[in-house]
Amino acid sequence: MEDTWGEIPVILEKPMLSVLTKLKFYTPTPVQEACIPLFLKNKDVAVEAITGSGKTLAFVVPMLQILWKRDEPLEKQSIGAVIISPTRELAQQIAEVVEQFLREIPQFTCFLCIGGASNVLSIHGKMKKRTTVLDKFKRLPNSVLLCTDVMARGIDIAEVHWVIQYDPPKSPAAFVHRCGRTARIGHMGSAIVFLQPHEDIFVKFIEINQKVPLLEMKQMPNVENYIPKVQTLAVNDRAVFEKGMQAYVSFVQSYAKHECNMIFRIKDLDFGKLASGFCLLKLPKMPELKGKTVENFVPVPIDTDAIPFKDKIREKQRLVRLQGEGQDKELKLKRPHKTEAWSQQKAKKERRKKRKEIKSNKMKEEFTQEDIADLEDDIKLIKKLKKGKVFIRHFKYSGSHIHFCIRTSYIDKSFIVLGNYFFFLNDTII
Repeated sequence: MEDTWGEIPVILEKPMLSVLTKLKFYTPTPVQEACIPLFLKNKDVAVEAITGSGKTLAFVVPMLQILWKRDEPLEKQSIGAVIISPTRELAQQIAEVVEQFLREIPQFTCFLCIGGASNVLSIHGKMKKRTTVLDKFKRLPNSVLLCTDVMARGIDIAEVHWVIQYDPPKSPAAFVHRCGRTARIGHMGSAIVFLQPHEDIFVKFIEINQKVPLLEMKQMPNVENYIPKVQTLAVNDRAVFEKGMQAYVSFVQSYAKHECNMIFRIKDLDFGKLASGFCLLKLPKMPELKGKTVENFVPVPIDTDAIPFKDKIREKQRLVRLQGEGQDKELKLKRPHKTEAWSQQKAKKERRKKRKEIKSNKMKEEFTQEDIADLEDDIKLIKKLKKGKVFIRHFKYSGSHIHFCIRTSYIDKSFIVLGNYFFFLNDTII
């Protein structure tokens, strides 16, 4: 062990080596081998490395060694180092690593301070803290965690066997971060992303952009069709029905705003097959489907308005709400049509007619007879200029409204400003 870590050009203290052995880190990773000596020489280091490369140990080990070898010990309640992370989960992960070392260095303590409010984000829809859900997931021997891209970075869970990406990542970097949740240091793992036939260029794109080759996974034989089973659940529980509709709408809207929109084009999306994949009973009303003929989808012949909630409290609230809406409709139907006397209707028409006349007269008053005569003279001159009967010198601002943007004695793709109106003279007869 010591000989292997001894290959780096610095000597690590025994507490550090002891913990590294217990954590089964027998050899330094490339990023650790490059960074630890620089940190121990008090250098400023900026590191960029792929996820799962061992960056946490690359700064935790030298940080603790520097504190261990201080000439003057830290005073009580003084702070020796501060680590700042971008997410709550990453902060907790780093604290757990530091705590492992502090068991061998009891004179130091670690304090985890997390900002923000409780229940910031939910991983699988229930109002629980992410840390609580993660702890439970780590403790279970076999489990599945449903999550969004909030879990794509800064989460270190050992021995995750599969990362399954239902929707394409928003960016090439996000794809790599998602895959990085598996095959962490010293472990094996696999990642899969579902792509539709028109999205296959994404494979080459990732290979060029991220230097990550992807292999096609052949379809497994005898795959059971779960769509009818999920549709049966939706028929018997309105909560399942509504969640499916919401998920479909969310997916389509997210797809329409995809950053790689040259690959993931909304116009190429098969809305019908997608709806079948979401086990919908019918298509939702949404702008993206307006005026479209959706193929490859057969709605289930059922009155979806009559689907009840399995939860009795929610169903009771729904029935009360429907009853109230029904009463509102009845009141609207019973409300008598507002009528007016014939004399009042005639007076309204007269007032509207008078307003139109006043507006028309105002427009006429804007131009005097003199203005109209000047405009007619200007138009005549323009026509003569167009036919070559007069030249620019005849226009020399002699009280005319016309200004010029003409470079020679002939007109070549230029324009004239007449009052507040623009006339293009290249091919236009004025």
